[in-house]
Amino acid sequence: MKRVLIQLLSFAREQALSCLFSVVIFASLALTKIVPLPFLPRYDWLLIGFQGRFFPGLPAVLKTYKCKHDIF
Repeated sequence: MKRVLIQLLSFAREQALSCLFSVVIFASLALTKIVPLPFLPRYDWLLIGFQGRFFPGLPAVLKTYKCKHDIF
């Protein structure tokens, strides 16, 4: 019974975090529509802002990723 309760609480936590993620995304989209941001389009600012928050390993992955075919 204890294991089932732990799984239920874990599931509830994951679902709450999923809902919070969508709320943060839509609130950020609404905020960037109202507040003018300089130099870059608003979606670029959102990408920069969320890059390290929701995907903490992403900057390291992007730095170490090497393309097999060099374009330049």
